Amino acid sequence: MKNGKILVVKLIAFGNGRFNPFRVVSIEELKRATKNFHEGKIIFNGFGYRLYNEVLQDHLVFDMKFDDFFETYMYYLNNILFASHMNHNSILKLIECCLETEIPILVFESVDYGTLPHFKPLQFTNRLKIAVEITNAIAYLHFRFPKPIIFRIIKLWNILIDEQNVAKLFDFSLFVSIPKGEAHIKDAGRGIMGFVALQYVTTQGCFNEKCDVFLLWCIAICAFDWTENN
Repeated sequence: MKNGKILVVKLIAFGNGRFNPFRVVSIEELKRATKNFHEGKIIFNGFGYRLYNEVLQDHLVFDMKFDDFFETYMYYLNNILFASHMNHNSILKLIECCLETEIPILVFESVDYGTLPHFKPLQFTNRLKIAVEITNAIAYLHFRFPKPIIFRIIKLWNILIDEQNVAKLFDFSLFVSIPKGEAHIKDAGRGIMGFVALQYVTTQGCFNEKCDVFLLWCIAICAFDWTENN
């Protein structure tokens, strides 16, 4: 009840009560599907969370289970607030949420091939397709909403590949929106060196959409080098 109340208040405040519907799932359902979150079900260890692969109601899905410390509660809120407003083919879709744990567990649609670094070497045409899809997803974040949304930290591990080779962004932990009427936002420095824009560092946390554009360029170089070398 406590988690549900917090979530409803945040959803209403963020999107005026408008968001994509998602199902509330019980912790018992998730435990059965993941064999009590067995480590063999883990497909990815992110910063502050683990991603589990499971079959729930005859559908393959991903569980995003956060670590048990305070800051990950904010990561959970960011993930559900932003994911529940996304409607783009290249952004991972939120479908369920478990509110029964201290830090709620999120359930997303699944993809077959995992993160980009774990994918097999790609042909040039597929690489170009992925680059265009991720660029379109970032443009959607910047221009679709009344307040531009910044991904802030884009890295290869934030990109999943499905069975049709469609690229999908995920992990909304550090998403942030620029306040209405403002051109920039200032926040405490976050992220991993090498995966944050120089402007973010040199201005002591003052940034805007240009940071995402810089990171897209860096990711494109990394992705092309990685696939060429493999």
